[in-house]
Formats: sequence, structure tokens, C-alpha cells
Amino acid sequence: MKMMFSVSCLLWMCVGSVCGLQCFHGSSSSYQLTECPSSVTQCVKATANDQTGRSCFDTTTMPHLTGLNDHCQAVNTALFSGEYCLCSTDACNGSTAWHDNKMLVAILLVVAAYVMM
Repeated sequence: MKMMFSVSCLLWMCVGSVCGLQCFHGSSSSYQLTECPSSVTQCVKATANDQTGRSCFDTTTMPHLTGLNDHCQAVNTALFSGEYCLCSTDACNGSTAWHDNKMLVAILLVVAAYVMM
């Protein structure tokens, strides 16, 4: 039983990692988790004038921000003046609150299964 549960958790992790990157998409207080196109490798959170936008980030749209993994950068152009934060893990462009982490959840489930049996 323990082995079956462990294998199920590992399969769940593997299937989740094959899927595309998931980023939050929306504005300040209204956003939801969305699966990005397969070509997208980063999420973005852009803040300007006390407004925040979140989305999948296509590096071809703003190549000067490419390589800004898990960091923020102030940007001041004619079109935008604020801060861009890029990251490359699922749900990384939300708030600083706790988010679903498949690997951690799977590990905790395996540990719980062994403790309970």
C-alpha cells in the first residue's frame, strides 16, 4: 500500500512537470492561475502607479529583460515606468503568500503515508 501511494505521488509530480509553466494572469486584486503556451519559460509581475499586472512572459516582446530570472528591474520608458519581476517556477508571480508547490505537496503526502501506516 505504501509503495502504491509513493508511486502515485511520483507520477503526479512527473505529469505536473511535463505540463507548461503556470503563471498568474490578471490585474491587482483579480488574478487567476493560467497555463502558459509551451514556448513561455517565465512569469512576469509588473507594478506601476500602485497597480500590478501578472502574466506569462514572452521574452521576444521585451528582449532587454531576458535573463532577469527571479529578480526585479526598474524600467523607465515612454510606454512604462515601474518595475518588472520575472520568475520561472509555477505560480511564482503571485503575492508573497504561500502557493501550491507540487514537489513539496508530494513529499508531504509520502511522509504522511509512512507515518499513518
